[in-house]
Amino acid sequence: MDRRTRNRRRAMIAATSALLCTALLIVGFDQLFDAQRAEVEALRRAQEGPETIPVVVAATDLYAGFEIGPDDLTVVDMPVALAPVDSERSEHLVVGRVPVERILEGEPIRGRRLADPSASRGLAAIVPVGWRALSVNITHAPGGAGFVRPGDKIDVQVTARVDDDLHSFVLLENVVVLAVNGAMSEAAGIAGESQALGRQQPAVTMLVTPDDALRLTHADRTGSLQFALRSRIDNDLGVALSAVDMRDVLGLPVPTKPVRRPIPRTPEEELLFIIRGDKTTTEVLPVGDGETL
Repeated sequence: MDRRTRNRRRAMIAATSALLCTALLIVGFDQLFDAQRAEVEALRRAQEGPETIPVVVAATDLYAGFEIGPDDLTVVDMPVALAPVDSERSEHLVVGRVPVERILEGEPIRGRRLADPSASRGLAAIVPVGWRALSVNITHAPGGAGFVRPGDKIDVQVTARVDDDLHSFVLLENVVVLAVNGAMSEAAGIAGESQALGRQQPAVTMLVTPDDALRLTHADRTGSLQFALRSRIDNDLGVALSAVDMRDVLGLPVPTKPVRRPIPRTPEEELLFIIRGDKTTTEVLPVGDGETL
């Protein structure tokens, strides 16, 4: 190999090495610039705050059964991470709808808390399919009825005569109150309380199943009802379902029932005629040795 060939090879190796070094430098600078751009973007987002979306919220307390008007709503920007998935985004989709439960001021308006748009207004709009709204007349505000407000939960107790004895038991548990004295909102109920006192028979309207509606109606006609107010967050069932009577109240022992015993009776007698050929004899036989009553 002559000198010229060796020089040419060395030149090619040097050029290749230079190209590789240049490529490595370009890749390194590009990665460095990407990291710097990411840091700048993160800093910009931190300065701007989290990403937000418009959410429709209640501008005042909204009550079940009452149509929502334009003045009842407002739109706020809420971080995406905090906004409910089913929250409404536009006011015109909410105006004219009816809440099925109370919505507090500042709460996001969620679709599942509104009645179907095709449902009628008033009490019928907040009664789910397959349920019934049943009103029970009350006098002298029995039990906790004087403190019951729409949206509260109650236990319905009944005292009735069974087998000539009075028994008290829990008929229904965790029943939702829809209206009190015809008012479906707590504010309206309090405002109309003075008028309700002048009525002959104030009423509580409850949300029950069809079967419970029949049971409640029968108990109302044949016994005395009491309402026990419970916490709105208390959903426990079966706490006190056993019936009680006055012996349970006073702690008296349960009387034992008399055991029926057989009563001995005087056996009756019967004549037995025995015929042997031309001879006839008579014997006296007892019949029965007693009877159990």
